[in-house]
Amino acid sequence: MEGNLPGIGFLPPRLDALLNALRSVTVRQVLIRGWGSPCAADEHSMVDWITGMYRARYIVIRVCELCEAAEIRDRTTAIIPVVGGRMQSAPDILLGWYSGARRSQRVYS
Repeated sequence: MEGNLPGIGFLPPRLDALLNALRSVTVRQVLIRGWGSPCAADEHSMVDWITGMYRARYIVIRVCELCEAAEIRDRTTAIIPVVGGRMQSAPDILLGWYSGARRSQRVYS
């Protein structure tokens, strides 16, 4: 299955470019409360924000309610038959991060 995962360069360098390229988009309102000390310790308060299709993959963008950093997850459902006739979906996969809001926009890191 790892051979089917998106490689380096799959995500655009800026979050706004990814947002413009998404199709079948669902957006949830998120109240941004402002940067906090948990973010400095990389313990972000992440919530699902935007979902949509990007390059035939189901993408979920999660945003930190404090600093606005965004993580991009691939939650494309890959149905895999398993023993006993049950079906199992693939786990979500972290594709990358965009930095919190700043003058140069949110950039891929």
